[in-house]
Order: sequence, then structure tokens, then C-alpha cells
Amino acid sequence: MKRTLLCLLLCLSLLPCAGATPVSVEDLVRGPQEWDGRTVTVTGEVVGRLERGGHVWLNLLDNGWPLGIWCTKEQAEGIRVVGDYFHIGDRVEATGVFRARCPEHGGEPDLHAENLRVVLEGRRVPRPVNLLLLALSLLLLGAALSAALTLRFRRKEPFLGYSPESF
Repeated sequence: MKRTLLCLLLCLSLLPCAGATPVSVEDLVRGPQEWDGRTVTVTGEVVGRLERGGHVWLNLLDNGWPLGIWCTKEQAEGIRVVGDYFHIGDRVEATGVFRARCPEHGGEPDLHAENLRVVLEGRRVPRPVNLLLLALSLLLLGAALSAALTLRFRRKEPFLGYSPESF
């Protein structure tokens, strides 16, 4: 019995973030002072990545709420897909100390990650071209340019630097 308890305590002590509180990014952004200096765990999609020396800034998005994550390059190695129009970014779980006004990073709220792991890999989003909309857009563009040229020539005003006399 003592051996089992000792083994359990040893396993818990090896967890780097055993005292972290799971919290949404929205809660952090809406009430930053409540969470300032506390170790928290957040989850979200990676929508930005910027390398700075031996560290990486990750922009995390969770239900429309953004948060900056400061981590080491080694922690960010597993991130393969950054979200954009054509991709859904890797979903990560970050645990670390939240700062409402980080003195190290210009007073902005951020999370200094102690642990970062990819929960769900990102993927490509198929975005086929709608040929009907493309054709209608080109038709509308042609009509607008035609109307603009017609009005300019009737008024005898220069259009894009050209006057009617130059033709």
C-alpha cells in the first residue's frame, strides 16, 4: 500500500503542470486580472507563428478569442500547420503562467508556456473556385469600366491621364 502511494506521488511530481487550471481564452481576455500570475491551461488553434531567436510567438485562437503564447523552439517543433484561409491550424494545449500585462513583452497579455502539445493535427480546407461567381464578377467589372469610360469621354475629362483628343 505504501509502495503504491509512493509510486503515485512520484508520478504526479513528474507532471510539469499538475497545478494548472484549465481555462478558456475568452475567460483570460475578459478577466485578465483574475488570472494574472497563475498557471493555466488553454486550448486553441494555431493561426500565427513568429520565431524570435530561441523562442517562438504563437497566436492561438479559441472561439474567436486570440492569445499570444511565448514558448521555446523545442516546444513548438511539433506544430506543422498554421491556420489560414486554406488550412485549419494545429489545435494545441498550452500550459504556463498567464500575465495580464507582461513586462517582458510590452505590457500585452500573454502566456509563457511551460508545456505545449499538439492535441489535433491541422488540415487543408478545400476551397474550390466558383466559376459562376468568377464570370459574373468579370462581367460586372467590364460593365463598370465601360460606364466609367463612356462618362469620361462624354464630359471630355482625362481618364487615367489620357484625354479624348489623344486617341
